[in-house]
Amino acid sequence: MRDFIKKVSILFTILFLSVPLGLASLRFGRGAADETEVIRVGDNTEIIQNGCYRKIKKSDKTKWTVPRKPVDLVILQDASGSFKNTIPDVQNALKTLTTFVSEENYDENNPRLVKTDNPDTSDRVMMATFQGADGYNYYYNNDFTGRKDTYGSWGPDYDYKYKSSNLSSDQNDIHQFINNIKVAGGTPTVPAIDDVIAQYNQRKGNMANGRKTIFLLITDGVANGKRDPDGKVRLEYSDYRNNILTRAWNFDELTEAAQNVLGRVKEVKEASTRLQNVVGSEGTVVVGFWEDVSIFANSKAQYYDTYKEGYSKYFDIGDNRSVQDIFHEALEGMASPAKNINGKNVSFYVNEQSDINKFSSRVLESVGAALIKEDIKGEFTVTPGYKVDAVRINGKTVVEKVTDPSKQIRGRINQEGDNVTIYVPDSVFNPGDNNFDYDLSKEARAPETNEEDEVDPPADYKPTNETITVPELTGVFKTGEFTTRKIGGRNEEVEVQKLEYCYPSVTKRITDADKSNDLGEIDDPLGLTKKKAYSAQLSDKAEEFTYTLDYNFNNVAYEFEKNVMLTDPLDYRLEVVESSATGPNGEKWATRVVSQDDSEGNSQSVVVADVPAKGSNYNYLVLKKAQMTIKVRLKEQYRNNQSSKEFMALLQESNGFGLLNQGNIMWNGDDNQPNQDAHAKTDTKPSTIRRSNPVYVKPPVVTEITKKVNDKEHEDLKAEEELFEYKVTAPWPGIADNFTLTDTVVPELEVQADSLNVKLGGKDNTDLKGVTTVSGQTVSLTLDKTGLEKITRKVNRRKVKDIQYVELTFKAKIRKGADLSKYKKDGQVKVPNTADVILNDVKQTSNEVTVTPPKPKEPTIDKKINENLDSFQTFDGQPYNYNITTAVPSDVANYKKFVIRDTLDANLELAGDVSIKGSVAALFDIHTNGQEITQR
Repeated sequence: MRDFIKKVSILFTILFLSVPLGLASLRFGRGAADETEVIRVGDNTEIIQNGCYRKIKKSDKTKWTVPRKPVDLVILQDASGSFKNTIPDVQNALKTLTTFVSEENYDENNPRLVKTDNPDTSDRVMMATFQGADGYNYYYNNDFTGRKDTYGSWGPDYDYKYKSSNLSSDQNDIHQFINNIKVAGGTPTVPAIDDVIAQYNQRKGNMANGRKTIFLLITDGVANGKRDPDGKVRLEYSDYRNNILTRAWNFDELTEAAQNVLGRVKEVKEASTRLQNVVGSEGTVVVGFWEDVSIFANSKAQYYDTYKEGYSKYFDIGDNRSVQDIFHEALEGMASPAKNINGKNVSFYVNEQSDINKFSSRVLESVGAALIKEDIKGEFTVTPGYKVDAVRINGKTVVEKVTDPSKQIRGRINQEGDNVTIYVPDSVFNPGDNNFDYDLSKEARAPETNEEDEVDPPADYKPTNETITVPELTGVFKTGEFTTRKIGGRNEEVEVQKLEYCYPSVTKRITDADKSNDLGEIDDPLGLTKKKAYSAQLSDKAEEFTYTLDYNFNNVAYEFEKNVMLTDPLDYRLEVVESSATGPNGEKWATRVVSQDDSEGNSQSVVVADVPAKGSNYNYLVLKKAQMTIKVRLKEQYRNNQSSKEFMALLQESNGFGLLNQGNIMWNGDDNQPNQDAHAKTDTKPSTIRRSNPVYVKPPVVTEITKKVNDKEHEDLKAEEELFEYKVTAPWPGIADNFTLTDTVVPELEVQADSLNVKLGGKDNTDLKGVTTVSGQTVSLTLDKTGLEKITRKVNRRKVKDIQYVELTFKAKIRKGADLSKYKKDGQVKVPNTADVILNDVKQTSNEVTVTPPKPKEPTIDKKINENLDSFQTFDGQPYNYNITTAVPSDVANYKKFVIRDTLDANLELAGDVSIKGSVAALFDIHTNGQEITQR
């Protein structure tokens, strides 16, 4: 029988000032300095309470009788002649392997056979050897059928021999058998396997107490003997194969390569199945193949080049693989599959080709792994809400990786919710009494409570009591078919102070110059918390404003141990003007400013007030308050450059609400640095930080506007009636009362209404296009507060950090025949245009862009006779017409004069009136002077 004393020490947090006596409890003293109270419940539970701190010590007893699960190790050692030079090393390894230890001295890190006082729980060994053959069968074809000649043995020393020891725990008997191993002859692997199976089955008995079998085969050769119907073990050779191979190799003796390789492999695989049936699902087959490749591959009496290359270049045996590959597969398949044993991957096939000592060591390692028993499994439930921190057996802590064997044991503890599974080696338990201790912990507040749901106690708060079940582990340990009596399950109750208000709180507010323009208390636009946020709007970019942080310590002060800090990490665009802090009684606490990087890598200022302890604790802060005030302003670069991209980004930040700030309180950190990440909740510790409600502050809303023509400041047009594009750009204002973009073009230009488009953040925006109109010469986009809020919500869903710009584009052209003379300056016509933005009734005008009309072509003139003739034959006195055609330049208004002149030959005279026609005919006057006709 084994006794396990369960000692439970449980550490978790609870808030209280005093604990009434329960019906089954006995109250001990309370220390005035630290408010500690001790309650005894029955004989096995002690509760120590101190505000938000509760520690429970619990002890229990159980009886557990589990007989040891023994092992049978069956070793089949190849004693063929090829082991002549290596058998001494193998014998040493076998004696090490079969050396027993007592149960008390068993080391799971160096597993060995165990001998006890009880034969039913002692490990046993059966040692066997095999060697030789009783002759061979000589076939005359390639498939080992038909005619054969049978030849006798090579002498008594080379006949088939199978020898074995008793199945016992007598170490001396087994070692004497090992010392007497003599080597000679061939490798009749399969007949020997059948012999050892038959003998073991005859001797093994009832296998009490879940005894399992480990079978170890050590061989150094290719299996080459089979048992004939007459009981003799013989080799098989093919005359066909031998003739071809010996001629090719210039060899005149019988070669091992002429044997029935595939027949022996088939028998090995069949024997493998029989072995696995013997050891069963709980047992293991280990195969050690000492492979002397230099002999197999270089000796023509062995396998020569077929060992590495196969037979395909000589004849077909039905498998193109090498002899080496064929037998590797067979022997490895005989071994049990590799598996994970108590967290370690183990292979049960050992193949070594050069170092016999390494081979012996690896065989010992594989058999040792097979000797290791699966860990004992403990199935427990823990009181809901508690976490298992540690388990100790006989004073040693269960850990996955042992670093101090004097204090630790290997094992695992898995917890999923309230279910706990404990895995430990069988060897950790001693015969008789065993100590079993564990630690449990629980956070002070209920697990389902979120930080944002925490509330401060009412002004008249007084601690209340509750009845709880004393936390414990309840369950059993199992091994094989054995199960312990249930451990735990007492379900004892005790009255203690209720777990509540074991957290601090921080409330943050902002005071600026004019509260009338603040949005005030709002739902948090970023959804950081359920707490109400506050939104302030500054009246001036240089305005100083004040953050005030009110801290309630509630009952968490009992948990404070070190590095208690009131902190406020300011936005990196703010600078501290002054700061101060006061304690519960108005005492001044010094503040300091720490520089650190925010989550985006920007250097920010963090204001810190270090909260002092009194004596060795912070109990004077229980249910007390403190306050920190910080006067801040925008840094100079943001005050002085409102048109910068950084300032525009500030206005759009936090969904248009501007700069975000949350204050904090931190405690029990490793240092006095205000690193929020170091105080976050982990799997091993609760959160030691609380954050305030968010506050937002936005500087006065300003904007900017730019205009381009064809994405430039100026465009020289290349053709008449050429279209060009105006682009008006302004930052998206976010939250504002009104917003308007207008662009009124000069009368000489013509707006192409169908080209109108509006983009936001580089993407077409139908909402904005829907509020954009063209009226005469004016294009305008107008939004009121409701419209701005609607589109801002959509902008915020994009969650982009870049500034979002509104781009209003439309095309225009110069009106045909427009008089552009008034736009001529320094000899060049430049048609101007600007745009306006109106934000919150404040107007700004963009830069001016210009277009220059195309340079007109030099006028050309064409003269014909009678409309279309270049020459004409006439008679004296017969009249005819001259037709003169020219194009009037588009910028004719800029000309000082434009004259069309035709001078007649002296032999010609004018016969009739001169006329002019065309769209500008009315602008010309006709004059004749002798032979000269002029139109001006």
